[in-house]
Amino acid sequence: MMDLYGFLHLPFSTKDDGLVYQWRETMFAIVRGEELPEPVIKKRNLDEQELSYKAIGLHLLFLYRLEKRLEATYWERVREELSDAVHKSLKTEVKKMTKKCRRCGRVLSWEHPFQICDPCHFSRYEF
Repeated sequence: MMDLYGFLHLPFSTKDDGLVYQWRETMFAIVRGEELPEPVIKKRNLDEQELSYKAIGLHLLFLYRLEKRLEATYWERVREELSDAVHKSLKTEVKKMTKKCRRCGRVLSWEHPFQICDPCHFSRYEF
């Protein structure tokens, strides 16, 4: 019973329904004496990769608490590979990002100090 109580305090984002579902299903598996369900891993986009990273992290918390070190080693490797994929996605996403004038949508350089372009700024003062 004390072990189950300890699982109530695992640190994870309860705002994400997928992680809450994973936590609940893992708790049921522990109570029933079944194998732990594996975390869902999706890699289509950056959001899915980040959620998968968190899901593996939650799974690792359970594995370490249950002293399943061999399984944890495997999942640490999977998480490291996923981390590399997240970093790669971030690099490509950042390259695609552009800074735009909030009034006309003109592309601005990253060094431009304001949120609107010079022509839009000066048009406010023309009579």
